[in-house]
Amino acid sequence: MKLDFLICGTPNDAFCSQIAFFRICLDRLGGIYKDARLVATFGDHIKEEIPLKWVPYFENIQIEWSYDKLQNNISHSAQHYHRYELIRPDADMAILVDADTLLFRPFPELIKKCMEYPALYGVIAHQKIPIEKSWQEISQHVLGREIQINHSYTIKPGNGKNETPFYINYGFLAGPPHLLKQACQQDILLLEKTAEIVGPFFCSQVSLALAIDELSLPHEALPMRYNYPNDRNADSVQRDEMDKIILLHYLRTSRFDRHKIFSCQIEFDKFIQLDLVGSDELFKQHVISVTNGQYPF
Repeated sequence: MKLDFLICGTPNDAFCSQIAFFRICLDRLGGIYKDARLVATFGDHIKEEIPLKWVPYFENIQIEWSYDKLQNNISHSAQHYHRYELIRPDADMAILVDADTLLFRPFPELIKKCMEYPALYGVIAHQKIPIEKSWQEISQHVLGREIQINHSYTIKPGNGKNETPFYINYGFLAGPPHLLKQACQQDILLLEKTAEIVGPFFCSQVSLALAIDELSLPHEALPMRYNYPNDRNADSVQRDEMDKIILLHYLRTSRFDRHKIFSCQIEFDKFIQLDLVGSDELFKQHVISVTNGQYPF
């Protein structure tokens, strides 16, 4: 079984510490996860090297530099799209994840499903894009037609109504190499027109949804456990999923700074001493379980 995990970021203490800890969590799961290939694509760099402190912890992480350091890298897109190019063609499954994620549990059911029914898999975004335009206005501008609206947002759904296409959060996107690469190629073709109407920040998530619809690629929305945010609203709306977390996305920063937790001993100790609740507390307890409460770097 060949699994590829691909993360993008900037070669600084924040991203390097998060990616190194993701590797630790993979290794702790053992088996195919310990054997999995982890690729870090870096952009926004002045020189092609990571901070010296992190070099020993990247021995089992493949580092790739995503563009010439003299070129522009608008919206950090170079390292994001470079990941698709680096997926092994013979991988059984590839998973694109954000740096501020970590694995709690293995996911054999999804791997089995992906091999039996090749498709793109991800968790629908938490809420609508914070712009005035509707999905049909966006689709008409980019694709020249309407788009299928067949999903609900995961944290702020509109009274059970379908409100969105297969618009996923990029914390977790999985599938076989050939489908991911097809989606990426079409995505890049739509990127410029998508940016015209939604702006740069959400552009890549929106253009992916449009690309998948344009090519009619097989896809399936996953339950929240595959990309569970440390969000109090999620803990309320998706309470059943909170006890089944497979991948946690620690993107909320009201109680701690996600970029500092693993960067040094002081910040790590501050984090594990916090009095937390809900998914924040589950996150802390998982970190303690993985590290035995000791700073791992």
